Amino acid sequence: MGIYNFSWVKISVLCNIEKKGKLKNIIVMTSEIQIILEDQNPYTQGNCFERLVREIIELHRYDVSSNVNYTGMELDLTAKHKDKANETLYVECKAKNKVSSAEILTFEAKVRLKKVDFGYFIRTKELDHQTKGLVDSLQQDERYKHLTFFEPKKVISLLQESNKIKKITETLEDITKEILVITYFGDFYIFIKKDTLGAIPSSFYLFDAKLGKSLNRDVYLDKLEASIPEIKGLELINITNSELPQKKTDSIEIETISEVQESENWFDYLPASTNHIVGRDQIRTDVFSFFSKVLNNETKRRVFYLTGKSGWGKSSLIADIRGRCRNKFYKNKFYTLAIDSRSALSLNFVALAFERLIKNAFNSGFIKKTIFNKDLAFTSTYDLLSSDSIIEMLSYLKLHNKVLILIFDQFEDIFRKEDLFKTFYKFLTDVTDLQENLIIGFSWKTEILIPSENEAYHLWQQAKEQAQPFSISEFGSKEINGVISQLEGSIGKIDIELKRRLVESSQSFPWLTKKLCIHVYDQIKSGKEKDDLIDENLNIEQLFKSDIEKLNPQEAQGIIYIAQRASDGIFFEASEVDDKISETVINLLRDKRLIIRSGLNYNIYWDIFRDYLVTGQVPRIGESYIIRSSANSCLEILLTFHNSTQQFVNDIQLKLNKNISKEAVENSLIDLRSIGFIRKIEGQEKYMLNSREVKATSEYFKKHISEKFLNYSIYHQLIELNPPINNEIIISVFKTNFKGYNFKDSTWRMYANYLLNWFSFTDLPITEKIQLPIKGRGNKTSFYNDIDSIIENVTLRSAPEKLIKSLQQIQSNKDISLLDSTIIRDFRILGLVSFHNGIFSLTNLADNIKGDNLVIILIKQAYKISKIKSSTDYVVRKRGLVNAKSFLKDNPSVFNKDLKESSKLIYASYLLSWGRFIGENAKSYDILL
Repeated sequence: MGIYNFSWVKISVLCNIEKKGKLKNIIVMTSEIQIILEDQNPYTQGNCFERLVREIIELHRYDVSSNVNYTGMELDLTAKHKDKANETLYVECKAKNKVSSAEILTFEAKVRLKKVDFGYFIRTKELDHQTKGLVDSLQQDERYKHLTFFEPKKVISLLQESNKIKKITETLEDITKEILVITYFGDFYIFIKKDTLGAIPSSFYLFDAKLGKSLNRDVYLDKLEASIPEIKGLELINITNSELPQKKTDSIEIETISEVQESENWFDYLPASTNHIVGRDQIRTDVFSFFSKVLNNETKRRVFYLTGKSGWGKSSLIADIRGRCRNKFYKNKFYTLAIDSRSALSLNFVALAFERLIKNAFNSGFIKKTIFNKDLAFTSTYDLLSSDSIIEMLSYLKLHNKVLILIFDQFEDIFRKEDLFKTFYKFLTDVTDLQENLIIGFSWKTEILIPSENEAYHLWQQAKEQAQPFSISEFGSKEINGVISQLEGSIGKIDIELKRRLVESSQSFPWLTKKLCIHVYDQIKSGKEKDDLIDENLNIEQLFKSDIEKLNPQEAQGIIYIAQRASDGIFFEASEVDDKISETVINLLRDKRLIIRSGLNYNIYWDIFRDYLVTGQVPRIGESYIIRSSANSCLEILLTFHNSTQQFVNDIQLKLNKNISKEAVENSLIDLRSIGFIRKIEGQEKYMLNSREVKATSEYFKKHISEKFLNYSIYHQLIELNPPINNEIIISVFKTNFKGYNFKDSTWRMYANYLLNWFSFTDLPITEKIQLPIKGRGNKTSFYNDIDSIIENVTLRSAPEKLIKSLQQIQSNKDISLLDSTIIRDFRILGLVSFHNGIFSLTNLADNIKGDNLVIILIKQAYKISKIKSSTDYVVRKRGLVNAKSFLKDNPSVFNKDLKESSKLIYASYLLSWGRFIGENAKSYDILL
């Protein structure tokens, strides 16, 4: 059994062993003592740690007193010397990963306040060089000669001198770390060995510490690996067989570290290079400002992360940061390596990435060769910053005002690898603690949430607290127009209509902007006319479907398989080519830019496309566009196609029979094309209905736009809001969604009013929420709101024939708001129009009257008005031989006495026209008045 013969406890002690000339070609080794228990409660931790400390103190002939205070792996106690009765000792022990300078100073203060003769500070791990500098200064100062600091090496030496463990007599080479493991199931030595061809240890020796003999296999190896991260994934060396590594059943995979790829052309799906990235000026400035603060030691942070939604350009910004660090201004200050985390295979990933950063910096001349007096070496893959060569390199960076930057892109994939995040977190924390000229960055998708039960959850929260965040937003007008400019640079200028569709359809999503522009580029290169693309359905699901439709069955099957593997976190590897998917298919998919290779892994070009291949669903973003004309105008134009298969703009103007400009007609045609009613005939200036299903009728117009708006992103955002939804609310939603535009407020308002008008034509639930603008309809709405209180004193101001014609018109297109305010006023008096939530609509009475019934209803409703009843009776009595002057003379009180005589004559003529109309038609229709 072990030194501490407890069946309920497991202890791991990592230490340095006396050399005695037996360890050859020694790289400077680190040592530490780490205590790990199965039972992690503070009492058992402290109890076990106290036993270890008592062993050490008693070797110095001290009796430990009973007042022991411990919390987990921290312990303090007092003791008296057995032979020197008056000599007292205060002992403080730290069995933790980091000992800070503040803790050293606190220890010194406690020794003074307790008024003891000596103070022992026992630590289980080596100090970082800053804290070590403080300890060295204390030990060199005569005032602190009563303080003793026990290094792990010293602790282990004491244990060896007491014959608790044996010394190793074999000759070992290239050892980076020595580990003594003391457990309830036995005691072991582990020596981590550096591969002579690289900086990263790849193997280890195992010894029985009680006997001092080598072990080629051990039944407890899995338990040792679980307690000691440094040896997980390493190979066990068989000393008795020419020191050949003893392969384990799960032998180490060859790991290729893949750097973030970047575009060679703007239309590549790869992250945009510095030459192709657009905008992002502010966040780029903020990131480099952070780099400068690290360089000038103006911040304690050494970690940053970029956060944003999938497809918003995090990888492109990382590629751009890397590229700009190579320009004349930054190349002597910052050196950046950007790593694709999807290439990670093992726990060596972080160490391999860090090694690549240093070697690249060395090869580029950023770090001069003169500092590498020793070969680059890491203590272990879990402890990357403690070796002599790394400390020397960091000192060089500080001295020459240079900063190394290592960025991990697609960082969320780190969580797919068991225990890998622990290794990364250790590295991140060490970088922060050292406060050197080394920066770690990573990107993070805001959609990824780590469950609280996940083992890495708390580590992730702590990692974010140490890091400086930078949030990437969706595209603004500069970025959107920048990508469109790249498109125009390849295919020439595009029409304003197509540019408008690209801006609006992109909805400010970076990935969608690029996807749409690449789609247009591919279509033009395949021979399609630019103008024809306006009629295309540019929603993202249709674009993804077109990507798949280009593939033959073998390619489609292959890409779906790769997508599923990536989604499951078990990437399709290069070694599987020809086994699962033929090399021919792989090459075709790469040529079509649908898959990319990251290290040994293959993945889909975009995560959004990968998710679509696996689930068949795309992010719910809907279609996006701005309607720039009224629904009434578009309906009128659509109706002109009722008996026409094809029309020129001039044909439409003539049919409208009104003074409307060609430009106004063309604007409405653009909206009708965007919404899918009509299309332009290829190579001509003529238009036709979009398909056989489209009908040039009012009923189809309402049905189609009601269905169309169900996939309209603006509609889905508005329907979630509480009423009333007015133009101000729509303007706010427009500005959020269409950052590619910088319209004046008056223009935004006009478009918002148009959309309210379109909504009023539908039978969607939003019609109950919208509030049409009052401006421009003041006479209509103000009178409507007051009509009930003055109904007995009003009269109609329109002739019967005009009202009949207007009623027939609005029964066809339902757009009452376009009618003259006087007409709406009279319809309201007659009970034919209602007004609700800012919207005028026909009452049930008006909606159902047609033909002769229209005249009958109109007579009955008008005869209810007292003034019209009086005028009708007067006309009948006089047998129609009347005029306005005689009517006013015979009926002086019919109008307010304050009304001007000229106005009285006009209103009297309207009353008489209604009197004649009712008198003549009542008898014809046999209406009993």
